Amino acid sequence: MAKAPRRDYFEIPACAWKRALGDIPAGTASSCPNRGVALGGFGAGSFMYSISGSFGPWSLKAGSYDQLWLDSSAFHFREKVGDKEERIRTLSTDPALKTKWEKLKKGDAQYHALQPKGWVTYGCFDLDVSQKFFSPVIPHNYKETSYPVAVWQFKVSNPTKHRAEATVILTWQHPPFSGTLPRKGFKNTKRQEGGITGIVMKADHPENVPETEGSEWCIAAKSSDGTRIIIGTDWAKEEPDSAAMIAVEMSLEPGGSTTVPIVISWDFPVVKFGDPHKTGTEWWRKYTEYFKRGGSSSFEIAKEALKNYAGWEKQVDDWMAPVINSDKYPEWLKTAAFNELYYTQFGGTFYESGLKSGHDREYMGLHEDDHKFFVMESIGYPYCETFDVRHYCQILTLKFWPEIEKDILRCVADGIVHFDALHQTPHDFGVPTEDPFFKFDTYGTNKLHWKDLHAKFIQQVARYYYVHEDRAFLDYCWPAVKMTYGYMKSQDTDGDCLPNNNGSDNTYDAWGLYGTSLLCGGLWVGALEAMEKLAYVENDDIIKEVIAILDKAKANLDAQLWSEQKQYYRIDTAGKHSDAIMADGLNGQRFCEVMALDDILPRDRMVKYLKKVYEMCVVPLEDYNGDGVGDCGAMNSKNADGTDIDINMAKEIWPGSTYFLAATMYRLGLKEEALKTAYGCYYMVYGHEKSAYWFNTPEAWHNGGHSPRPVKPEQYQRARAVWEFLLEIHDPYRAVS
Repeated sequence: MAKAPRRDYFEIPACAWKRALGDIPAGTASSCPNRGVALGGFGAGSFMYSISGSFGPWSLKAGSYDQLWLDSSAFHFREKVGDKEERIRTLSTDPALKTKWEKLKKGDAQYHALQPKGWVTYGCFDLDVSQKFFSPVIPHNYKETSYPVAVWQFKVSNPTKHRAEATVILTWQHPPFSGTLPRKGFKNTKRQEGGITGIVMKADHPENVPETEGSEWCIAAKSSDGTRIIIGTDWAKEEPDSAAMIAVEMSLEPGGSTTVPIVISWDFPVVKFGDPHKTGTEWWRKYTEYFKRGGSSSFEIAKEALKNYAGWEKQVDDWMAPVINSDKYPEWLKTAAFNELYYTQFGGTFYESGLKSGHDREYMGLHEDDHKFFVMESIGYPYCETFDVRHYCQILTLKFWPEIEKDILRCVADGIVHFDALHQTPHDFGVPTEDPFFKFDTYGTNKLHWKDLHAKFIQQVARYYYVHEDRAFLDYCWPAVKMTYGYMKSQDTDGDCLPNNNGSDNTYDAWGLYGTSLLCGGLWVGALEAMEKLAYVENDDIIKEVIAILDKAKANLDAQLWSEQKQYYRIDTAGKHSDAIMADGLNGQRFCEVMALDDILPRDRMVKYLKKVYEMCVVPLEDYNGDGVGDCGAMNSKNADGTDIDINMAKEIWPGSTYFLAATMYRLGLKEEALKTAYGCYYMVYGHEKSAYWFNTPEAWHNGGHSPRPVKPEQYQRARAVWEFLLEIHDPYRAVS
């Protein structure tokens, strides 16, 4: 049999996640399997280009989420080869999409994703057609990474012996902003400058809310030799100015090839918190620092993209290449690491460039030149930059966007010093329905006196200083470190130099820990290790007290919780399930490892502990590939006899905690166990048809991958901890940071 000729498509990394366009499984645990690569810069608003070739879901408003797909927006492709009749196909399989042309069928194309880039290859045309798309999310870049823009490139090649004509078409409607918030008064206008042609789609109406009034969308393309741009400013004439169209025509000789760029940009310059219809705090989005403020810059953004996209893409490729091209990682881990990055763009993200109204100054008038940032814990749990959860995935901003990381930690320090009278570390920066950055800890952990947040703050500050050696940063945070340390000392009620848990006072709050716990005690020992080093840098006499407490805390943690009979550390000393084992129990060890600090407990015992975690919490779970090891991640806990604890959170599997656990396993020599543990999370998200959690990773699932939490939608912040594991195996960016 003759071998089919190789298609002239864009080059796609082998580790990119691949699925037939339109192959959306039914009856999945995920409430939303029709997802894909997220587009839009940090805090600019974001949407996905989904695996049906449609636009959605959406997160345009900071802190919001809309599970909808546009019904009149799509790419289309026309070809006429030689004397054959022309064909026009809509490049989507979405049954709800309204189009006058024939849609694709499932399998007519292949969708590939490696966030922040995606590709689609089409096998249903005589011409070779492929597209790639991305937004310029670039490490150590705070300008273009904030831009509200998405770039598509269509590659069209003619493998036939006949001259061909082709057209790439984009039809675009005004998308809804968020929920039922009004955006009306549409007016579409042609713009043209320097070979770039676009349509600006503005909303101007007295009933619009501050976030939508004067806002714009723009679709634009750049002409080149052999191409011609056609526009339609009023595509849906039954609803004037509700939709527009841009098309790029080209002619191709036999063997010829052309690449066509098309961009979608938008300009929604204001973020408003509180009631969107009433007076509240308004902020300028970060990208407005580089363009005129006021909602009239969408064409300027599009122009910049069409002039510079090639350079932007090279910077993205240069960042991804050391991982993609390395043989140090399994392919599945590369897939998971990049694709979990979707959340940093799509997680209700906020990134500001100044206060617009609602207060006469930023909180306490402190460092108003910074750029405050958050992602949501999840849309279901609408807390801004939830601090106990971000501990697992701090490495992303620490490594790739350190200025963002610095601003986050300084803001937490402000909350410690000024917001809470006891100087507790706040759980969050607030919620979007109230007043983030002015009202902290909406979840209310300060009232419950959580025991893990304070240690995590000390460790995160120490890790930032360890990596970046920013003395001014440390000097700023040091008072907050000492204050929250002082509070934690007060939580030792029995004189053993360890905090005493009293139920729902840590990140596993629906579970309950009592007395001395491995999780919070280990975090405290790790924080004391870090604080000793920081006190030395600060030349603070508190170092003597810290060392004395550390020595006692470490010895007591080991003595109180190690079970020689069971060969693992027990979960706590006074709970109903004290003899149980906890998968995440050695959380406090991880930051000590990466900062070259001492171990929190004897290493030989920690290795034995992790082996037991693997045997009890990983191996017995549902095994899908037949290798005798569960493919679901690590269950949070098991009773000493291997049975489940009858508490929902104890029976759950947390993908973020699992990846974090895998990193600790790997560092302590359990490399095969670490890879098999982490693989289960990858499989549940990107491989298992019944879960189908791709680009929607939940906080938790149960054995088998079912019953996610939270539901509708599931997407959650913590799974980006996969980068903690990947960079533990090998860190190709070490010299950069």
